Amino acid sequence: MLSPQGTPPLSGDGNWYWDGTKWVSTLSPDGKHRWTGTTWAPVRKMFLGDYANQSIASAIIGILCALFFPFGIYAGYKAYQELPHKRTQAIVGLILNTAGVGLWIFGLMSRFLAQS
Repeated sequence: MLSPQGTPPLSGDGNWYWDGTKWVSTLSPDGKHRWTGTTWAPVRKMFLGDYANQSIASAIIGILCALFFPFGIYAGYKAYQELPHKRTQAIVGLILNTAGVGLWIFGLMSRFLAQS
């Protein structure tokens, strides 16, 4: 049973893939790599979980410190690339952080123009 792209399907939570006869963990036995559906990628642990969680957390923290927005965009991009089972969450993080950067720039420009 292959997906339309010809790769084994991942479970909804992304923790298992179908090898044709049984469900197999996407995490390697040593815990250092995860099957993405096409390749084994290194598992990267971050302060607040994986890239997708980090991206959304950065958008929330960015409200208090705008320097988190660019990091959130980076984390969302990496999540979209490396965590296909969390693409929706990655897109949400990308949108929130991009909007945060836009609002931050808009705020700076309006203050600058108001002083002129």
